[in-house]
Amino acid sequence: MVERGAIAEALVDLDKKKLLAATREAVKDGPEASREALTALETAMNEISLAYNRKEVFLPQVRAAGDLMREAMDLIKPVLDAERGGHMAGRIIFATVKGDRASTGKDVVIAMMEADGIEVIDLGVNVSPERIVRACVEEDVHVMALSGILTSSIDSMRETVKALEESGLRNDVMVLVGGRLLNDETCARIGADAWAFNAITSVEIVRGWLTAKAWERRGE
Repeated sequence: MVERGAIAEALVDLDKKKLLAATREAVKDGPEASREALTALETAMNEISLAYNRKEVFLPQVRAAGDLMREAMDLIKPVLDAERGGHMAGRIIFATVKGDRASTGKDVVIAMMEADGIEVIDLGVNVSPERIVRACVEEDVHVMALSGILTSSIDSMRETVKALEESGLRNDVMVLVGGRLLNDETCARIGADAWAFNAITSVEIVRGWLTAKAWERRGE
């Protein structure tokens, strides 16, 4: 039986020994227990993100939690990959936009997506609109995820969507934006299809798009 509370508490407390021990026990019990452990990690990271937004914890703690989460995910992912038989839900492009070098949130979301069977092509940080659009063409993907935490990142996201429009690909690519400054208003200003504050929501949105092939249903 997975102790969700123990896993979540260990991550929030940055207790590496306790976290990895509890995760190893979950992995031993197979895919279902591994998914329970994954849910606990998602819950804990969401709690940490909210605490950061309230200024109750600071960036070094968020980064440390992200590093520990990825170590635990390295234990969980092979079990879930084996259960899927190597089948992936689809591929997406992910990048932190031009002028922004924040990577912690992006890396956490990517880890969660990969555990959920989504293949992520990570372009890194401070990525220009032109490079992102070129990657969409070269990799033949239909979902783009953009992240950023700076006020200026909103403009960079808008420039990226504009570059996608100018390339003629906008109707073929769903755009998700994420970051602490995002809301319905900024999402609309950027021209994105959806926004997300945390990893859980990001995974749900992208999985839904890939499953439904949402880009094929525009205008219906």
